[in-house]
Amino acid sequence: SARAVRAAAGRFGLAVVSTYPPGAVQNAEGLAGAARLYRDAAYFVAGRGAAEGLGLEDRAVYAVFAKGSKEVPLKYPEDASLEGDAIAAWAKRVMIPSFLVYSYQERQRIVDSGVAVAKLYVKKGQDRETVETVKDVAKEFRGRITTLLLDDDGYHMDMPDAGLPRHKLPALALSNLPDGSPPDTQNYAFAPGVTDGDFSAERIREFYNDFLEGRLLQSFKSEPIPETGGEFVKGEVFPVVFNTLNTKIMGQNLKDLSGVAKHAVVLFYKDWTEKKEKILKTMDYLARCLRDTDVVVAKMEAYNNYFDNTAFGVQEKHWSHAMVFLVTGGVGKRDAKLIASTGPGSQMPLTQGNILKALKRELKSIEESWGGIKERVREVQKEVAQEVLRKKKEESTPESSNDDSESLDSESPEIKSPENGKDEL
Repeated sequence: SARAVRAAAGRFGLAVVSTYPPGAVQNAEGLAGAARLYRDAAYFVAGRGAAEGLGLEDRAVYAVFAKGSKEVPLKYPEDASLEGDAIAAWAKRVMIPSFLVYSYQERQRIVDSGVAVAKLYVKKGQDRETVETVKDVAKEFRGRITTLLLDDDGYHMDMPDAGLPRHKLPALALSNLPDGSPPDTQNYAFAPGVTDGDFSAERIREFYNDFLEGRLLQSFKSEPIPETGGEFVKGEVFPVVFNTLNTKIMGQNLKDLSGVAKHAVVLFYKDWTEKKEKILKTMDYLARCLRDTDVVVAKMEAYNNYFDNTAFGVQEKHWSHAMVFLVTGGVGKRDAKLIASTGPGSQMPLTQGNILKALKRELKSIEESWGGIKERVREVQKEVAQEVLRKKKEESTPESSNDDSESLDSESPEIKSPENGKDEL
């Protein structure tokens, strides 16, 4: 009866109701199989009177909620399988409310259900109108997306992983999991100024539907694009963030490489990388030495910007050493090759001389201009020596100049004279 269904829905949180005839295979196998697989819901075959009392159509499956929830019965997708495992999986997703004030205690239940997640970031007690708008839209997507309200500052820590700038609230992201980072978690960001969206019901509804239909591009952690980071400057290290890594350096899946570096030497490091300042200084010197070539020297901090370990062939999930890759190739043939590293057991020292020799081996243009590069190295050495002397005079502190001298001596390529019978850097 309708009364029995509502009572069970109030007790269990959900009643799955079939309006197929009592002896139909959809009940004997589908509904009964679901009842065995997922026992947190109640299951009913409704008679005609019960179906009419609940407002259910004939020959269908519905989710009926507790009377006080104000949720209307939700129809099982017409094109979905009526096998027991499919109905059970749907019931498990539908059991999760369409809108939740998130707490970590809810996490495992959400993950186990397999339902997609929308994360609404707000400041506690603020943006009430936006919250209500999102809450109303969320009701339309029950069983497909559950919307989590994250109004505690502690939950805002993962906003960068969703491609959202921290503290720019309100903000919204869609994901396959409540938390975590790629590759396990796929995030899709929505926020004014990020996707040029607004928080109208129409725009949020469109965002949810685009996600379900696979029309969104995945978002990744990225620092803001530097104001001066759009153009390459000869003799300077190009600052890369995740959002410019592909368009300026990697060129993957691009049909036009006109704005991409022909050849690039890219340093990846983290803020806590050992000898970070010395390594950055080495890259500065390298950029000056390669000023008149077709090679761009670039750098990217790989904690505040997403680094795809798989794409670069890095085995360690958590790493902190510095790595230098040579990126080269044409349309559809771009490749990244490790040429220097400070990692454990590395046979490719991260020194200016080693990187230049690697470039000579890999790039014909560098081999052909080797004489000019050697001369440019001499010029850079003189320039740096003069800079050290100026700094020493200005500060009159031997300690401050010692660091620069040490970096220059240890990281600059050694120049062998012709008398020694060698012509290598």
